[in-house]
Amino acid sequence: MSNRDQDKLLQEDSRLSILLECCICFHGLRECHICVECSQPFCRECIDRWLLKESSCPYCRAHIEKNRLVRFYLIDQLHEAVARLLAEQNRNRCEVHGCQQLLLVCLHCEECVCVDCWYSDGHVEHKDEIVPMEIAYDHFYRETMKTGQSNKLKVNVKEESAKLKDKIKVLFDEPRDASTMNQILELSKMMEKLQIDEKNLIPS
Repeated sequence: MSNRDQDKLLQEDSRLSILLECCICFHGLRECHICVECSQPFCRECIDRWLLKESSCPYCRAHIEKNRLVRFYLIDQLHEAVARLLAEQNRNRCEVHGCQQLLLVCLHCEECVCVDCWYSDGHVEHKDEIVPMEIAYDHFYRETMKTGQSNKLKVNVKEESAKLKDKIKVLFDEPRDASTMNQILELSKMMEKLQIDEKNLIPS
């Protein structure tokens, strides 16, 4: 993503946050109430405190009374929806390269990466092992299905392997994003350790 695109995204986020903020506390609206004269939204607690000292709207200065404020549920619902959307976007963004989305997986390092990470110093020597998220899902799904089949495992190791396998299977039904993939990668590492334990437990 170019610097211009990043600036544009930040500007859009800023405009959106202004629409959903209280002009008294300048934070996100909570229990939104609006002035009947100017339709300016306020937090319920903020406007209640304001009207204990003043009798006019803090925005348009028109005379208002507490019982004439209108509860605006739609703003509360919109605020919650936007908060969820922003949280969803942020959890799939690269911590190193800001706005870049984590759309790739480095099989060598077993971690999610963005396009800029692909050609960074940390991955350039094994860039051929970086694949799209969907291919990584297929790879780890096949690997998961192959594990835990040996009857020679001791009972406790076999049970742990089965539990991890079940956890990974559940994750394959979750949204295919970086957050889910990171959980799969972590569980896959644990599966690999169990496979090493399996080899050590099987007599030669």
